[in-house]
Amino acid sequence: MIAKNSNNYYKFQVITDEGNIPDRTHLEIATAGCEGGATLIQFRDKQSSSLRMYEVAREIRKITRKKKVCFIINDRLDLAMAVDAEGVHLGQTDLPIQIARHIWGKDKIYGASASNLEELNKAIKDGADYIGFGPIYGGRIVYEVKPDAASPSGIEVLKKAVSTTTIPIIGIGGITEENIEEVIQAGVKGIAVVAAVAWAEDMKEAASRLRNIIDLNLP
Repeated sequence: MIAKNSNNYYKFQVITDEGNIPDRTHLEIATAGCEGGATLIQFRDKQSSSLRMYEVAREIRKITRKKKVCFIINDRLDLAMAVDAEGVHLGQTDLPIQIARHIWGKDKIYGASASNLEELNKAIKDGADYIGFGPIYGGRIVYEVKPDAASPSGIEVLKKAVSTTTIPIIGIGGITEENIEEVIQAGVKGIAVVAAVAWAEDMKEAASRLRNIIDLNLP
């Protein structure tokens, strides 16, 4: 079990997503992420059956255990419990964090999403262990990966979010090698990406380059 009070696993999150990613599987993305230096893999699937999600998550869990990488399931508390993940990431319309913690226990990780300061305050009040804040940037790739993504918040709102709480804020949405340093300088505790790895020609190499930038800039 990865220590819950460690911030190291928040540092570099790679999120898997097959539905809007061309010719890449969850397992391929997760494997490349782990081999490229991800500290956390988040499994996100909005389309598959529960059975297939369980089967895929179970295989990813084997990889993350072997690599000693934190494993988080998006949305689905039942699936996170079934594969004994380190935690679950719950959005604004998912099961409340307080209820999830009551069911699963206080030693697991409970992440939340926020796209603005109002949602951030709710996540803080709900007791999130970390908060994915974004999308920071907009653009075609952001909305192809997540068609229902909110409008981009921008760096200045991100800075306000970071200054609001001591809960780790993770920047997400449209982050690339070209803008990642700007996001880190806003004061986040970690970076989360989808397309920057999953859409790369060489996913492992892309993850490795991002991890190197993060290591150079994030304390």
